[in-house]
Amino acid sequence: MSTITENARSGTEKKLTSHDYARSLQKMAEFLLSRDSFPLPDYMDAIPWQFFRFYGHEKSAFIAAAKALGNGTKKFTDADLEFTTLLPFGKVELAIPRSTVCRLVRAAEYECDPILSAQELTEIDGAA
Repeated sequence: MSTITENARSGTEKKLTSHDYARSLQKMAEFLLSRDSFPLPDYMDAIPWQFFRFYGHEKSAFIAAAKALGNGTKKFTDADLEFTTLLPFGKVELAIPRSTVCRLVRAAEYECDPILSAQELTEIDGAA
């Protein structure tokens, strides 16, 4: 029975844990291994990966997950902090909004290439 089903029946909310999720993955693996093999799309990697987004969660949940995974690499993107652990049998990636774990100290400053040519800008300005 899934956690969602358990929550609906009991009227209480049970937090999903990494172990609950792992048990579901084991069930999925057992199911796939019990069926005929079939080719997968070309974009699939031979090494499976899991991606967990900690959106709407506290920083402490993300930190607990990173600590549980152990060694990994940390990378900041424009929107997120990502933590990736490479394993011999797969990859686990965590992400949390950068605003949850960082403070904005000054507004971003952008320099952009022109989208329209000078002539196109003149045409637009003349049409206004």
